[in-house]
Amino acid sequence: MIRLPRNLPALSLLAASSCWLWLLIQTSCQTEEKQSDIQNQVKQQNTEKASISPQACRPCHQAIVDSFLLTGKGKSLQTASHSADFADWVNPAPVYDRHRDLHYLPERTVGGFYILEYRLADSDTIHQRREKVSQVVGSGNQTVSFFREENGYLYEMPLTWYRKKAIWDLSPGYENGGNYGFGREIGTECLECHASGYEPVLHSLNRYRSSGSALTCGACHGEVENHLAHMKNGKRAREDKIVRLKQLDPQIQMDVCRQCHLEGIKVRKDNSPAGNFSPGKRFSDYYEIFIEGSGNQDFGFASHAERLQMSKCFQKSGGRLTCTGCHDPHARLPDDSQSFFNGKCLSCHNENSHQTACRMAKREKSNCISCHLRKSGTSDIPHVNSTDHWIRKNPGVSTLGPRKGELRHFAGRQFSRRELGLARLHQAETSGDKQKLEEVKQFLSEFNSEEKLRFHYLLGKPGLPDTDTAGFRDLENPMLRYQWAEVKKRSGLPWYSDLAIAAGKAPDRIELLYRKALADEETGRKPDYQAILKRNALHPEANLNMGYEELQSGNYVKAEFFLKNALKGNPDKILARENLARCYLESGRFSEARKELNLLIKQNPGELRYRQALASIP
Repeated sequence: MIRLPRNLPALSLLAASSCWLWLLIQTSCQTEEKQSDIQNQVKQQNTEKASISPQACRPCHQAIVDSFLLTGKGKSLQTASHSADFADWVNPAPVYDRHRDLHYLPERTVGGFYILEYRLADSDTIHQRREKVSQVVGSGNQTVSFFREENGYLYEMPLTWYRKKAIWDLSPGYENGGNYGFGREIGTECLECHASGYEPVLHSLNRYRSSGSALTCGACHGEVENHLAHMKNGKRAREDKIVRLKQLDPQIQMDVCRQCHLEGIKVRKDNSPAGNFSPGKRFSDYYEIFIEGSGNQDFGFASHAERLQMSKCFQKSGGRLTCTGCHDPHARLPDDSQSFFNGKCLSCHNENSHQTACRMAKREKSNCISCHLRKSGTSDIPHVNSTDHWIRKNPGVSTLGPRKGELRHFAGRQFSRRELGLARLHQAETSGDKQKLEEVKQFLSEFNSEEKLRFHYLLGKPGLPDTDTAGFRDLENPMLRYQWAEVKKRSGLPWYSDLAIAAGKAPDRIELLYRKALADEETGRKPDYQAILKRNALHPEANLNMGYEELQSGNYVKAEFFLKNALKGNPDKILARENLARCYLESGRFSEARKELNLLIKQNPGELRYRQALASIP
């Protein structure tokens, strides 16, 4: 039997486990539990209260409900059956990602809506994966994206429909080499602004008992169920606790909108009230928001509240200029939006003052929006033109903003050093910038023990946090418990039991299960990769390890199955292709081995051992 040169099978995953574990930890910090235990509780409390259907309000508010259901918010999350209502699935052109050499194609069949991923080598299809759409997410006014569901886990699809240009293209964040394939987890921070009534599984990153529905009345009006009960019992409306925006202080009214229309780093405030923010409360009592400067006029797709607050119109309005002054959340924009918004401007700037201030003397020729609000592409979503809500006399004049990466407070209020330090820690964590992480050291004295632990985990160096670590034995948050295990491991202390406890507390956290499996492997225990594959059948690393185990035992049929699944999950998984080539060589399937080795040579033309193995085939 022809075998690969000795150094080829030595590159199997078992030999590289410790290196891969380190790499996975570093690259997955962005998806770690960045929230405190309090913020995790916030996520768990978004249950059926907010999921009461707008239809329940319709008997008394028929016109409002019927109008709201036609808005982007009323359609923010739909079942897959609505896919054709938002996007063109008839003979679409394939989308090519040149960075990963992958093609994508939307497909509609009798069985539903799908996204096909494939790779070509000359005229051959050497990789193919097809996933079914489970939900449509987005207003449809600018874009719609798509989710897939697997065993309760939600993932984003790699294609998005961009309505204004009427094209399919890579989803936001997938461009320029950032392609997540079918594996981008949908955490609660995404559903918070697109869904009501979702029910996350505790301590999982993206598993849900229910992913909810489109936004409902409760998203803005709070205690809808209490209001319905009062109405049903014939009690006076003033006895219930429903939030009526018009009765709120203007800033509290805007806080309802700021939940989603404000981009920035959200930090739980020192001495914030017990409980959680909800409509009708003051957002600034619970959170400080820090905005990251871009150095120029860039603005994000959901930066409306921040940009509006920079306007002199807002600053001089005495609180009269709010979001709902120009936008009715219950209604779609009229067809003649120009006249509609001009009328809103002239409700404050009467015709005489407008003629004095503006070169357009005749009202019918003027367009307040095009003159005073810049419309351009956003910094975070491609193919989208959005209105910058910073109202200025000359919006086209470049204004140098805060330096790129510099943090500033959204409202210009006073804040504590701890709050700023946590914002910078979050910034360093998501960017992976080690220099920014070093700068956080100046704030460590303000952090509590768990915050210091998080910093030391991200720092990636030996040494324990300068704090009382005795309480870490009882950490309830599994990701903090995992971080404590990693810090102890680096420092030469016993660590495995903490990792095992963390995985036991979060049985639905896939990446934690994988890290536990690698730790089992490292310490001579039997790893449970099947627990991972039951949750994510194409998990590349778990399939790769299972395939290698079967290969070592001479079970070539099973080895081929797992290794092909690893490549289906990630067609760039070199170790999986190496072991698949070895599987074919050892089982005498030389034509298949030759094909895999040629693909390896194409991917790594300078790798001599692939050519040696290919030359050794009879």
